[in-house]
Amino acid sequence: MRVRNKSIGVRPDFDMRETNGRYEVPPLAWYSSHLERMRTCTVEHVIFVNDVCSLEKDEARDDVNLVRLIQQRDNCSRSAAIAQAAAAADERMREFQLLERGVPHLCKQLGLDDVAHTAVLRHVDSMIDMLSGNYHWSRTCGRYSPKAAAHLGPDRPGLLALYAPSTLQPEHVIAD
Repeated sequence: MRVRNKSIGVRPDFDMRETNGRYEVPPLAWYSSHLERMRTCTVEHVIFVNDVCSLEKDEARDDVNLVRLIQQRDNCSRSAAIAQAAAAADERMREFQLLERGVPHLCKQLGLDDVAHTAVLRHVDSMIDMLSGNYHWSRTCGRYSPKAAAHLGPDRPGLLALYAPSTLQPEHVIAD
């Protein structure tokens, strides 16, 4: 989790949301342990959801996947490892929701004015967007479907192999 936490592209998205949304979370709030824990819950939820949804793809490519690591660590079945990963995602969501309820108190304790308070709320909204958007995308994208995984393997170039190089048109339709 420590490696994935630093390598997944969620954290830069929060910075981009500030820039694109034309707001900036004040440093006092940004660096608070409260908002940092909310960001960590968001990142870890994304990781767990992605790794459950991409399991077939990752197995086909022999890629590292947290579900597979849980199986190895705990010497448990695939379904038990999936259940553990899903429970971990749910735990992060429950913690996030608990912390979200405390955001107004955080803003008051920090003495934020209305503009800064609004920026913090927009930052929280960006995390909520990431949580729900990632869940929806991971559940519906063709890249993670078992049908797509059937075209993958450690010795294959990946999903690009489904496209004819001269036309870049799909040779096969991947649908759930």
